[in-house]
Amino acid sequence: MSPDAFAYTKALHLFGLLMWVAGLFAVYQSFYGAGKADEAGRRALLDHGRKMAIAMDIGALITIGGGLGLLFGVGASLYMKMPWMHVKLTLVALLLAAHVFARIKLGKLRRGDSSTPPEALFALLNLILVALLIMAIVKPFK
Repeated sequence: MSPDAFAYTKALHLFGLLMWVAGLFAVYQSFYGAGKADEAGRRALLDHGRKMAIAMDIGALITIGGGLGLLFGVGASLYMKMPWMHVKLTLVALLLAAHVFARIKLGKLRRGDSSTPPEALFALLNLILVALLIMAIVKPFK
């Protein structure tokens, strides 16, 4: 992969991550707001959550596609020997689990379930994001 192609692919990958995480946070925020709103507000917040979930899905696809492009464009065998990449991929798996949980929970809330996820989940998402950024930028385990 040429240096220019690498830079554009990395920019696309980071754009997708921003879109994915922003959508994820918006969906989770709509859960907490819907739990405290009246019926009309609840419907509006869950409709907003549905729209943000679509953005979240698109962001995840861009992130994963860009990440695979970077991984295989440089050489997966090279990156997969680096411990920081294993930590990063584990964190991505956790982010995917939070994504799937958000989609399932949004569907349940739209069908009338009134329970909301624990607010500590929001802090956990922040920690995952910070750790992902450290793995991608600092690459601490060389």
